[in-house]
Amino acid sequence: GAVARRVPLPLRSIDNRRSLLGAHNLADAVVTALDAGPPGRAVYTLADVEVSTPDLVRAIGRALGVAPRLWPCPVGLLRAAGRLGGRGAAISRLTDSLVVDQDAIRAGLGWQPPVAFDEGLVMTAACYRGHAP
Repeated sequence: GAVARRVPLPLRSIDNRRSLLGAHNLADAVVTALDAGPPGRAVYTLADVEVSTPDLVRAIGRALGVAPRLWPCPVGLLRAAGRLGGRGAAISRLTDSLVVDQDAIRAGLGWQPPVAFDEGLVMTAACYRGHAP
C-alpha cells in the first residue's frame, strides 16, 4: 500500500479518534461471547484501541519497517478536494472520528483483547509482505 511505498500522505493534520479491532481479537471476542452461555439481548461493541488516522499510519509504518511520509494539510482542504473529486465519503472516513463504547463487553463478559494493537499490525504486515506483488 501507500505506506509501504512511502507515498506522501496529506494526513498529518487530522485530529480524530477511530476504534479499531484486529481479526484475532474479533475471533476471541466471539468465542468469549459464545462461551458465556445462551444469547441474551445484549449487543456488544468492541475495539482494541482508539487511534488517530496519523497515528495509525505511523503504526503501520513501524510494523512494515518504513517511515511513513506524512505532511500537513488542512482538513477543510482535504474535505473540499474530496467533494470536488467525488470522494467526499472516503475523505470523511479518514478525517472523522468513530469511537465505539466497549464497556459492556469488558464489564459483562470480562473480555480483554489478547493481542496488542502493535502486535496485530506486525502480524498483518507480515501477511501483507507475503502477498504483496
